[in-house]
Amino acid sequence: VIGFSLFLIDSTACNINKLDGKKKINVSRIDKIFKTVEVVPLYGDMQIAPFNYIKKSPNFDPSKWPICNDTSTSSMQGNLLMQLPEIREEHERFIADLARYTNEGAIQKVMKRTDQEMKYLYNMALTGLQLLSKWTNSILELYCWKLLHPADYRKGASKYEDDGEEYERATRYNYSSQEKFAMVEILSLIKGLQLQMNRLNETFYEAICSTAYIELQTFVQIHIRDMIKKVTQKKRDLTKRFFLLN
Repeated sequence: VIGFSLFLIDSTACNINKLDGKKKINVSRIDKIFKTVEVVPLYGDMQIAPFNYIKKSPNFDPSKWPICNDTSTSSMQGNLLMQLPEIREEHERFIADLARYTNEGAIQKVMKRTDQEMKYLYNMALTGLQLLSKWTNSILELYCWKLLHPADYRKGASKYEDDGEEYERATRYNYSSQEKFAMVEILSLIKGLQLQMNRLNETFYEAICSTAYIELQTFVQIHIRDMIKKVTQKKRDLTKRFFLLN
């Protein structure tokens, strides 16, 4: 959105470089953002590179975008090996919490859970889903980044016989052995965590429903209670009838 918006704004009547000089926009900050997020996955094997919109703008000045124009370094999206230690740590920490609860739950399963325990399980389920989404997105972003940065056969002609097709250079010849092993490891972590959470599906479902109900009632009966009381006192028949029915 940022890249496309700047592309639309930049014209002979409105120069984004002058807007940066007037401090109406911060090009250096946007430069860092575009380097961090070089690729935005869309659907399937479709993706866009936000900085490409800036390159096509009428008043593009490479000196204003030093980080994005630096090809010697890649973003975290294209470097899965740098993300792997953090993913391992997150997995170990969450699996430990999950195992601790499973052991405690096996001992106390006959007891009815309190609201605090339900909230704890709700947060645990939310954290697990967020981790699964984050790790899956790391794989997807790497794949999309590779599609936009195909291997250069001139720099590694010994790896394959010819220059290969464009898609082949972006997939088959574009992953190192370390990256392949890292992808397999992360996929195994995703599948393993998914299996562990699926075993507690009923428990998580109960906790999510209970916590959602409590939070909804807290919002209605505490946070907006005064507003409801004020509205009903003004004898607005439609509003009063709505609250009475619900």
